[in-house]
Amino acid sequence: MNSYSKIRILYLQTPSHQTSLENFAHKIEFFSSGMAIGSVSHLRNYDFMVLDMEHVESMEVMEKIKHFLPERYVIACSSNPKTVMQSLRAGADAILLNPLDEKECKRVLYRAASYLNMQEIFYDIYYIDPLSACRNLNALKDRLKENSRHNALLKLSLHNFKAFQIYYGTQITEKVLLEFRDAIKINLPVNAELYHTNEDEFSVLLSNPAPSQIKILSQQLKSFFEQTPIEVNGFLLKINTAIGIASGEELIQKADIALCEAKEGKRIVSYNEGSIFIKEQKEHIKWVKIIQEAICEDRLVVHYQPIMENLSGAITKYEVLCRIEERDKSLYQPSDFIPAAIFAGRMCDITRLVIDKSFKYFKDKSHSFSINVTHEDFMEEYLVDFISYKCDQYAIEPERLYIEVLENISTELAKGCLPQIEALRSLGCKISIDDFGVDGSNFARMMQIHAQILKIDGHFIQELLNDSKAKIIIENIVDFSRKIGAKTVAEYVDSQELFDLVKSLGVDYSQGFYIGKPSAQI
Repeated sequence: MNSYSKIRILYLQTPSHQTSLENFAHKIEFFSSGMAIGSVSHLRNYDFMVLDMEHVESMEVMEKIKHFLPERYVIACSSNPKTVMQSLRAGADAILLNPLDEKECKRVLYRAASYLNMQEIFYDIYYIDPLSACRNLNALKDRLKENSRHNALLKLSLHNFKAFQIYYGTQITEKVLLEFRDAIKINLPVNAELYHTNEDEFSVLLSNPAPSQIKILSQQLKSFFEQTPIEVNGFLLKINTAIGIASGEELIQKADIALCEAKEGKRIVSYNEGSIFIKEQKEHIKWVKIIQEAICEDRLVVHYQPIMENLSGAITKYEVLCRIEERDKSLYQPSDFIPAAIFAGRMCDITRLVIDKSFKYFKDKSHSFSINVTHEDFMEEYLVDFISYKCDQYAIEPERLYIEVLENISTELAKGCLPQIEALRSLGCKISIDDFGVDGSNFARMMQIHAQILKIDGHFIQELLNDSKAKIIIENIVDFSRKIGAKTVAEYVDSQELFDLVKSLGVDYSQGFYIGKPSAQI
C-alpha cells in the first residue's frame, strides 16, 4: 500500500476544472503546469495526471509521460470527440468529459487510485456521504453485488424535504437530516446496515431477515417518527417519512418503486408486481415506447376540427389536433399519450412536429388555425423563435395563427409565460385561452394576457341543457369577454339543440361534432 497520506496529482487545468475537483477531492494535492515539461524526474513526483486537453501543454505532456513513464496513470479531459480519440491513441488510461460531472469524477479518480493500490485514500470520497458520514449509494451497490438474494431493503424518505430547505434554510435542514439519521440508527437491529442513498433518503439493508422482521421494523420506524418530534435549535419539529420495502433481487430498483408509491400517501409500501403503481408504471413505459416509435417513423399525424362563426354559419378557422397513427392505421387520442409525453420530456418534440405539419398544410389555404401549446413548451422558451421561423419558411401570416394555451398555464405568469405570450402577440399571433372557467379563472389576469379568444370549458357546454347554473356561468363569460374585446367559443357542441342555445346566449363561435369531426383533410 502506498504510504502517502495524500495522492499527488499533476493537473494541467482551466481554473473551473480545479474548483470542481477540489470541491470533493480534499485529500489531493494539486500541482499546475510550471515545471511540467521540464524533466522526467519532475514527472516522477506525481502519482497520476489529470490533463485538460484544451491546455496547450497537455498533449506534449501526455506523450512524454507515456514514452518515459508508461506506468503512470493519465486521465484526459475533453468534450471534443477528435481530441478524445487522439488522447486514447496517445495512451490515456481514462477519459473525463467536459464539463466535469462530480459523480463521474469520483468514479474515475477512485478507479485510478485502485489501479495504484491507493483506494483507501479515496474510500471516503467515493463511499462516504460527507454530511451524514454514512456509507452512500456507491457503497450499497457494491455491497449488493456481493449477495442480494438473502437481503431486504427499506428506503426511508424525509417528507417535504424541499419545504424544509425553503422555509428553514440549509443549516437547519442539515441538522434535521442528521437527527433523522440518528433516529433511524437507534431503531436498527444488529443485522441492519445504514446508508445515505439520496439527499433526503436513507436506506436500511437487512441481512438474512426473519420472516416478520421487515414489517415490524417498518412499523416501528413509522411509529417512532409519529410519536417522537426532534429538537433543532431549541424548537421541536415533527418528522413524517415514507418507507418503501423490497426483498429478493434488484433491491434498489424495487425499493425505489415502492418508495414512490409510499410518497403518494400510503406511507409504508412493500414492492408488489401486481400493485396499481406497477401497472401504471408498465402502462407509462408502453406509451413512452409508442411515442418514441411514432416520432421516429413519422406516424404522428395532424387532424383539423372546424370552428364555425355562429352568426354567419361560416367555417372561419380550424383547431389543430395531434394523433398517433398505429401501424394498422388505428388512432391514439391525445388523452392516451400526452401525460406520458410530458413525463418523458417529449412534449416539445411533439409540439414542434405539429407546428411544422400544420404550417405546411395551411400554407396554400386561407383559413386561420389554432395550435395547442403546453407548460413544457413555455418552459423551453423556444416558441417565439420557432414560430417566427416557420412563418417565414411557409409564408404564413402570423395573424392567421392562434396560440391556444390552457387557462392554468396563463396563471403561471411569474414563471416566464407572460413575456413569451406578449412576444407571440407582438409577432402578430392571436392568443386563445382553452378550457376557460374551469380553473378558478382570474379575470384580472386574463386582461393582462389580452386574449382574443376565450374557449368556454366543454364541461359547462355539456351541462347547459340540464343545469341552469351552467347557463349563468356562460352568460357571465360572454359578458366578460365582450368587455375585454375578446370572442367566445363553445366546445363540445354536438347537437342542433345545443348549437341553438349557445348561439342564443351570445357565444361567437361553436366547435364540436355537430359542426364537424376532426379530420386529416378540410
